[in-house]
Amino acid sequence: MTKLMNTAKRGVLLALGAMFAGTAAIAANPAVTGEVTVQAERPTAHVVGRAQNGAPVVSVEVQHRVLYSDLDLSIPSNAKVLKTRVRDAARGACADLNTLYPLTTNGSDDCSQKSEEKAMPQVLSAIAAAQANKIATD
Repeated sequence: MTKLMNTAKRGVLLALGAMFAGTAAIAANPAVTGEVTVQAERPTAHVVGRAQNGAPVVSVEVQHRVLYSDLDLSIPSNAKVLKTRVRDAARGACADLNTLYPLTTNGSDDCSQKSEEKAMPQVLSAIAAAQANKIATD
């Protein structure tokens, strides 16, 4: 009887361990979190190094999170909606950055494009995961 209880306890512990490991894997995989992070950057506030003349090299960033858990990304029109959300978030993050640290020249279009491009691997990964999941369940 004791041996049976020990075996049952071990089975429960293994199941709990597998559950927690699965949860950690999901949290670590951006394609499963239902969120894309869009980051706008501009050199200006956080010292990240020194130029040859000794002047500080600084960087400022603004991040916007784009949720997509309401979208079935295996549907092309929903994938397009996510891409539009990311583009809008990039524009918003760059507008926020420009409000905090205005430029004398118009660099927000370049900022938006770069921010969108940097977020696109997350978007494509989420879309690919949704499509693979749909194929696996069909």
